[in-house]
Amino acid sequence: MTHGRRSRPRIIALAFVAALLAAAAVYRSTALKWRGQLRPVAAASPRASASFSDAPTPTQSVAAKRDASASDLAEREPTRTPRAAVFDFAHLTAPPHTAAIADEERFKTNERFTQDDLRHPERYFEFAERMPELNRPEERRDTLEYFVAYREKLGRDLAAAGADSAARQEILTVIERYDRAIARLRALIDEQPAQ
Repeated sequence: MTHGRRSRPRIIALAFVAALLAAAAVYRSTALKWRGQLRPVAAASPRASASFSDAPTPTQSVAAKRDASASDLAEREPTRTPRAAVFDFAHLTAPPHTAAIADEERFKTNERFTQDDLRHPERYFEFAERMPELNRPEERRDTLEYFVAYREKLGRDLAAAGADSAARQEILTVIERYDRAIARLRALIDEQPAQ
């Protein structure tokens, strides 16, 4: 009975060592496969197919063994696959940032805010009477900033209209509306108590 107790730890230790060796072999096999280095043994090294008589003797010099292992490593070195070229997005040329593109992005219209609404800034004050949240100081400052920016765009449009008198007259009419709306909004902002 004592003999069985002594051999059980040995059996467990041997099983543990065998499991470790098997895990190491699987790991090495997998690592070699992933690196593309897994080749048949005969192709991996000329010494693998050599007979036992060609095996190095213990009397060989250490330098000869080192040279043999270095040449063996050189033979086993995998062929490198070319890597894909790295693309640097910093070298992309940005689209030209013109005032027309910036204006188009900033002054977008939709179903609820049309081009006609954009030409009539006085409608803001009509909405502000029905929607008290538009009367907050920050809303008024944001609206004033928008009106001033659109007024500057109208100035650029007027310069671009050239000698087209009909287009110039329409733009001048809208500019007058914006000048009145900007003055009215500035007066409202000035009369609000500082918070």
